Amino acid sequence: MRAKTLLQSGFHVKLTPMGSALPLQSVAFSLQIGIRIFYKLF
Repeated sequence: MRAKTLLQSGFHVKLTPMGSALPLQSVAFSLQIGIRIFYKLF
């Protein structure tokens, strides 16, 4: 569920022409957290 939300937010940033550094930073931050959780699970 979280991975799907992260993908949707990533696509949203890519599709948005006004995508500035702020949403990109938030997506990168979310990906870092997701990767940490992924490594903890496996």
